[in-house]
Amino acid sequence: AAGALSLDEVTKILKVRANAMHAVASRCDGSMAACLGVTMEELNSILYYCSTIGICEIANDNILGQIVISGHTTAINLAMNMLRVKGKKAIKLNVSGPFHCSLMAEATSIFRQAIDKVNIKPTKMIIVANYSANIVTTPIDIKNCLIRQIEGKVRWRETL
Repeated sequence: AAGALSLDEVTKILKVRANAMHAVASRCDGSMAACLGVTMEELNSILYYCSTIGICEIANDNILGQIVISGHTTAINLAMNMLRVKGKKAIKLNVSGPFHCSLMAEATSIFRQAIDKVNIKPTKMIIVANYSANIVTTPIDIKNCLIRQIEGKVRWRETL
């Protein structure tokens, strides 16, 4: 709808992205969890501690009080336990891997190679990128946000 890519181009790069993320996820012991009733500050404190045993990062800032974390399963489990001790709710998500975190670095590299071959055009309308929560209109900004979104957190609350 925005005119930056044709449907055929979108289909091709989405297939590369999905396959790369699936391949990486299948080789690592990672998971995701929804954290409810917690502030960003509280969660960052917990994640800092959990990062001593593995990757544990914010993957989605959905709404106030609902934040999704992603990373190594041991670190995610520790974060969930720490949240529960504090009286917060943590729910393991039924997903196939630790998406939107640095464990997806290899998928980012694969996707970058594919999208670098695609000619992204200037948009016909305003696009707000979930990666940056900023308006993007130039082909280079669109490309960079699409690449970074694989490892970067989804800023849904800020995007709205």
